[in-house]
Amino acid sequence: MADDAAEPAAGAAGVSVPDGPRPKRTREQAFTIALGAAAVYRTRVGHLEVPRAHVESMVAFGRWPVDVWSGVWITTTGNR
Repeated sequence: MADDAAEPAAGAAGVSVPDGPRPKRTREQAFTIALGAAAVYRTRVGHLEVPRAHVESMVAFGRWPVDVWSGVWITTTGNR
């Protein structure tokens, strides 16, 4: 995947945090990360009926651990 895309994490505790400040995300990058989290959930479970409190752990920008509130994101995106 590209550096600005997200990939599933082995677990937030198992991912080492790089040195330096966390890079700023654009809205487009944040959307791509959340969409990737939804895709990972759908692949694992088989549907997108995500519980509102579900959190998907991802690695963004190729190295930064990120927790994506997938249930909230899907609900909010669907309402918009």
